[in-house]
This record gives sequence, structure tokens and C-alpha cells, in this order.
Amino acid sequence: MRFRIYGHENVRALHKNTIEFTKDDFLSVNGDCIVGIKAEFDPVKLKEFVKNHKFCKISLRVGAWEDIMYAKTNSDFEDAHELVIRLGEFPS
Repeated sequence: MRFRIYGHENVRALHKNTIEFTKDDFLSVNGDCIVGIKAEFDPVKLKEFVKNHKFCKISLRVGAWEDIMYAKTNSDFEDAHELVIRLGEFPS
């Protein structure tokens, strides 16, 4: 599954345990875990993906830069507006 996110002048990505993608088209400086706005994920397809996959590989690409993470999915995921990745055992 692939989807695009977009940058914003207020992206700070300072939170050490959380990464969030939001469908919002604006970001305040308080959203320190948000790394991208205007997320183009399809919530129905994402829910289906989570239902069928207990783990996933997440690749973030910006130009020539790429970072890869591996994650356990949350089978209770139901948010149609944001996708959150957390380091630790807290379900997102």
C-alpha cells in the first residue's frame, strides 16, 4: 500500500515516540509528531490492510533520502483522518 503526504512549513517532527500523518491541510507548531499533511491514504484500504497483516514495513521517502521502519499493526485501527505510528506498546 502506498500513499503520499506533503510537507508544511510547521513540520517539526520532534516527538521521539510518535509519527503521525494527517489528512489536515494545515499544521500548527504544536503538532510536533506530525511529519506530513494532506495524507492521501484510503481509510477503507488501510483498514483492510491492517486486518490482513499483523506486521508491516514502512518506508518514508523524500527525494533521495529514505528511512525504513518495521511495525506491528493495530487491528483496532479505525481512524479515517490520521495514521499514527508509535514506538512502544501503546496502541495507535
